[in-house]
Amino acid sequence: MGKQIFKDFSNTCMFKMLGILSGWIFLYLFVKICENLLVL
Repeated sequence: MGKQIFKDFSNTCMFKMLGILSGWIFLYLFVKICENLLVL
């Protein structure tokens, strides 16, 4: 039982980290695209 709870906890942590990471990547790409549009 304890192992299952730990496994679920680590999975949710992984998903949160991936979500934050993808959010930063999206923000970075958005800024880069805006910079390119401003240059044009």
